[in-house]
Amino acid sequence: MANTYYTYSIADDFPYQKMNTDRLALEINATVLAALLVGIESSGDSCAISFTEPLDTDDKATLDGVVDAHSGDPFTKVVFHASSLLVGLPQETTSSDWSDVGGVVTNVGFFVKDINMALGRIVGQVKTTGAGADLRILKQDGSVLLGPVALPDTQGAWVVFSETTNSELPLDVEEVLYVVQARLAGATSLFFRFTSFTLLEIVT
Repeated sequence: MANTYYTYSIADDFPYQKMNTDRLALEINATVLAALLVGIESSGDSCAISFTEPLDTDDKATLDGVVDAHSGDPFTKVVFHASSLLVGLPQETTSSDWSDVGGVVTNVGFFVKDINMALGRIVGQVKTTGAGADLRILKQDGSVLLGPVALPDTQGAWVVFSETTNSELPLDVEEVLYVVQARLAGATSLFFRFTSFTLLEIVT
């Protein structure tokens, strides 16, 4: 049996006048249409979506809804560049004031051409008791790069955490120190271990 094609105008039917094949396929595969989807082809303004059989009224409405909500943006890809260990063995934070957990000196400009596409990510394990533990990353000039981030109450169990800096607050292009700090702020205990700072680059 021949495949059935449904053709849409990229300019008229897609809300942002653009279409990304990978993203659209993922969005269709997240619906009841997944088992019927054959492929997506585009040429000029035309986007043709093929299925193993004709769609009934409800399924066609589902497909129209996917097209209506499609952003057309490509997936964001992140490239890993470097990682520095901040905390190896368990380290306890006992103060309600900000105190250093670790720090890293890095030259972002050595790894990334466009500083606005660079991100820092802190990842590791945390163990807390009670709510109110906070984390932040400071730039060398004392400005806040990340946070404060509220850490969860893990009830005394080690839990993996990951936080990524905001692209609107860029890293520095030259070699500088980034300091990671934490505080109790209501929690009764706070430990870190196997915690690292990773340099990432956004690519499309």
